Amino acid sequence: MCALVGQYVQKADRLSSTGSAFHPYFENSKPRDAKLRQWFLDKELGYCQHESRSHMPADLARYMFAACFAKTHSYSPGLDVYPPELLPNHKNAGGANEPIATFKDRFRVQCAKGPATTVVSHIAKDGHYYIHYDPSQCRSLTVREAARLQTFPDNYFFVGTRTQQYTQIEMQFPVALGTTRKDCEGLHCFRRQCWNIRPFHWGSK
Repeated sequence: MCALVGQYVQKADRLSSTGSAFHPYFENSKPRDAKLRQWFLDKELGYCQHESRSHMPADLARYMFAACFAKTHSYSPGLDVYPPELLPNHKNAGGANEPIATFKDRFRVQCAKGPATTVVSHIAKDGHYYIHYDPSQCRSLTVREAARLQTFPDNYFFVGTRTQQYTQIEMQFPVALGTTRKDCEGLHCFRRQCWNIRPFHWGSK
């Protein structure tokens, strides 16, 4: 695990981009499914509002550990497996010298091969529950990634500050559900397909 973390820390150090407000499509950012491509893509515009928010150094360390753990074990770690020095000093999470409290999933990786969790209001406050699964990116989901989970087309532009943009996305009924899926099982499958269009990669095409 330590070797894996070190490997991805080196990869993260080489990333020079934090995204952009408007960006042309890379091949790996396009959905595999033809119907999803038709729904999401705007070949003229590309995708918009795909910029990483800033994070505290202590949280970046937790994100790196969590993403590496998820890559190794295929599930997001609870706080009970975090190294003591990475535990947040928060009454709902315990601390380095305290018992683990109730909220063991305060930090959650959205795993690559599973359906995403519901995009709830907390995403506007911080990205702890929406950690990107690629350790080399070491960040939480962008506005565009959250919007894709809620099936907003890639050319749908959210106004306001970044916090306000996340607020517009949270808890929305998935836009495409009304035309493509009619029951909970369909929603589960659709969200899984949407998740598998990721990751967005920054850098060379």
